[in-house]
Amino acid sequence: MVQLHRSHAAAACLSLLAANTLAFHAPSPRIAGQRSIPRTTALLSTVERTAAEPTIVEEQEASSIDDRALLQSPSSPSMETATAAVAPIDLSKVSNVFTPVEAFEQLVQKGEYNANSPPERLLFSSALGGCYVGMGAMVSLAVAGNSAGIAAADPGLQKFIFAALFPMNLLLAQQCGGMLYTGNTASMMAAVCEKRVSWESMGRVLLLSWLGNLFGCALFAIACKYAGVMEGGAGVLAAKTLAAKTSADLGPVIIKAIFCNWLVCLAVGEFCWVYKCGAIDCVL
Repeated sequence: MVQLHRSHAAAACLSLLAANTLAFHAPSPRIAGQRSIPRTTALLSTVERTAAEPTIVEEQEASSIDDRALLQSPSSPSMETATAAVAPIDLSKVSNVFTPVEAFEQLVQKGEYNANSPPERLLFSSALGGCYVGMGAMVSLAVAGNSAGIAAADPGLQKFIFAALFPMNLLLAQQCGGMLYTGNTASMMAAVCEKRVSWESMGRVLLLSWLGNLFGCALFAIACKYAGVMEGGAGVLAAKTLAAKTSADLGPVIIKAIFCNWLVCLAVGEFCWVYKCGAIDCVL
């Protein structure tokens, strides 16, 4: 690039020299007391001076090279100052969830809390959780059961509506102080695996929570029957679901129950990830 610009300057000067060739033989005007300088010598001096001077493009390229060298230099004072000004980020202050290890610790602590709770508290919280399960089931039956047109046109869509509404019982139990047997299987087993709770304490909590859930669900079902909210499509869908479950073989029912509780335990574990939003303060 530098040689190209110098060649252009030399060519321009030589063109100027060729244009003034005819004037070389003419006598040069003299100033009094000054020595006459041949035109050829003056023109050649101009050509040499022009070729020796750097062009604007050369100056810009040299400036860019100096700037890149300054930025790439590891010992640049400005770069060292900028690096020192960047403080390390504390992720605990910018994240609103626990890490997986911290979430598991929350689950273990909940198991310890349940193991040290008195029986009456376990029974009351479990009965409350059973009522919440009934609320979720009732809403699902009322909406999906009275969607006869949807069920006839697309049975899968009716099942999706039921499945989308039923998990509200888990949200109510987590946020409103209820206790579920299904969630306790996760928290109590985590505490036992960490050797913070004995097998005997786990069995006591699971038994009391199962009895409380059964009592709460039965009480809520009786209340719904008495209030007449099981009439119409809700009652038809409830009877159909009950008949399908009780007539199935025991093996498939157990496998489906394992899959169901697997998902519930995953949901309980996700709740333990939440930080400072109230979910970790409720009874799982």
